[in-house]
Amino acid sequence: MMFDDRDHIMELAWRRIKKARDTESSDKCRIFKTPKINFSAKEYTDIIMLHECQDCQVTTPPVLRHIFTEDLHIMVKDKSLDIFDLPCHTQSVERCVKLITEISQNLTDDTSRDSFIRTRLEFRTEMQNLGLKNKFKF
Repeated sequence: MMFDDRDHIMELAWRRIKKARDTESSDKCRIFKTPKINFSAKEYTDIIMLHECQDCQVTTPPVLRHIFTEDLHIMVKDKSLDIFDLPCHTQSVERCVKLITEISQNLTDDTSRDSFIRTRLEFRTEMQNLGLKNKFKF
């Protein structure tokens, strides 16, 4: 929402972030509650119905944590939100998406799914150089 072209959406996002920062407490573990979803929403801002979910706690986006609230408000007013370039489709991200997809199709138990992911990631860190295609002569 912070990077939307519409001013009122950016302002709404800033108000939600400010409220989340004001009410945020780091001394206890947050319990995640799944909010209700509005499947008939016309805008992406209306998909999650935060006003109906009393137990849902909105938190600050991790990408914007390092920016002060006042600086964020100035960025919203000036529309200067070119904070940094964040790649979202790297090869490692694609690898993780593939891994999670494979696991979710085969395993249903949370414990076995978690152990499978940890085992696979540990194997990948130990065996980083398995051999490249250009090493083999055909």
